Amino acid sequence: MEAKNFRVGNLLTWKDQEDEGKAILTLTGIVLGDCIWLEWEWEDGESDNTDCDLDSIKGISITEDWLINFGFQNHHCWEYRWVTGGLQLIETNGYWYPAVFSHPEMSHEDDQCVSLNRIKYVHELQNLFFAITGKELELKELV
Repeated sequence: MEAKNFRVGNLLTWKDQEDEGKAILTLTGIVLGDCIWLEWEWEDGESDNTDCDLDSIKGISITEDWLINFGFQNHHCWEYRWVTGGLQLIETNGYWYPAVFSHPEMSHEDDQCVSLNRIKYVHELQNLFFAITGKELELKELV
């Protein structure tokens, strides 16, 4: 992983974490391109933070629980669509394939759709959503 793939606010986990969803870390800063600053909250509600190198962290795989907590709705048994952002994700072979739908006022077609590169991790979804909408993808609650 490279620092250029991250933004402040991205959610990550420790590389050696057995249960990927157990330690949710929030990226709060990037120092010198290969060192990052992270924050997290313990089960008792206390917050903590540390700096570490990029080799210590990994992305969190996108799951249905993550999508639901980000506000995606299941429109079919295998397809999720963000209600206000025009973003749809389709899962195939362990990856999520995003598609962006155009707004009717910007197109002469009723259903224009642009497919994008596949994604696998929560931070990639966060970055994509921000790039498309200019808004942060907000969690209802931690998964």
